[in-house]
Amino acid sequence: MRPDILTPLFSSVKTLPGAGPKLVQRLARLLGSQAAGRDEPNIADLLFHFPVGFIDRRYRPRIHEAPDGAMVTLKVTVGEHRPPPPHNRRLPYRVHCFDESGDLTLVFFHAHGRYILSALPPGEERYISGKMEHFNDQAQIVHPDHMLTAREFAALPPIEPVYRLTEGVSNKVLSKLVRAALSHCPDLPEWQDRNWLDKQGWPAFKPALEKIHRPDEACESPVLPEHQRLAYDELLASQLALAMVRAHMQAKPGHAMKGSGQYRKAILARLPYSLTDSQNLVLGEIL
Repeated sequence: MRPDILTPLFSSVKTLPGAGPKLVQRLARLLGSQAAGRDEPNIADLLFHFPVGFIDRRYRPRIHEAPDGAMVTLKVTVGEHRPPPPHNRRLPYRVHCFDESGDLTLVFFHAHGRYILSALPPGEERYISGKMEHFNDQAQIVHPDHMLTAREFAALPPIEPVYRLTEGVSNKVLSKLVRAALSHCPDLPEWQDRNWLDKQGWPAFKPALEKIHRPDEACESPVLPEHQRLAYDELLASQLALAMVRAHMQAKPGHAMKGSGQYRKAILARLPYSLTDSQNLVLGEIL
């Protein structure tokens, strides 16, 4: 039977805040629980859906210092909104922003004006994160990744994980669910040899999961010590399971049948020839 301490890991993701029926169905497709014969994914499925990359949002220059093509996070004051004319919706919605060093234009195609106006109220400060571009010598960010208040920005991880997604599940939604799932992860007693862990430089189980989903620095290598720790757990667990099955199958020993050699000697004595050296060698190996 499963130990009670593991129960939170096998709870349905629908127990997490914001995980409605439609989202749970999409997550089942993304996380592979349907292929495993389960209608709903559990929290363990979500925790082991590791990031495939990271976005470093720690670079916070002023507007005029931001180089073209860089991923930047800017603190700006929202200025004038410039929606497209009613007769030509193909033109972008533009929002003028500024700081003490210069001006910035936020560009939105096929935008919902009410949403942009509520997210970027004129005269208020916002943290804008996205890829800096320069068009006609004017700084601009097309479709910013984030437009946050100071309170929302304080909760944004400086190193943002990027996950494999599916239709209807955004990276923002999935990241929020993963953070909630991490709070359900129990502190498991260590089952690995401590000297072995120290030699490899591997953390405990829960800190390994937390580091993978919430790194504190940019990860240049796709494989971290935390990945290695969890992979070793899986490998060792599978080998122990096989050993238990093998031990169960061998619990009833067979009956030993030891011959005296009398029949073999009788057969050899009745042969009309002597065995060659090679035949004696093979017979000796068989015996």
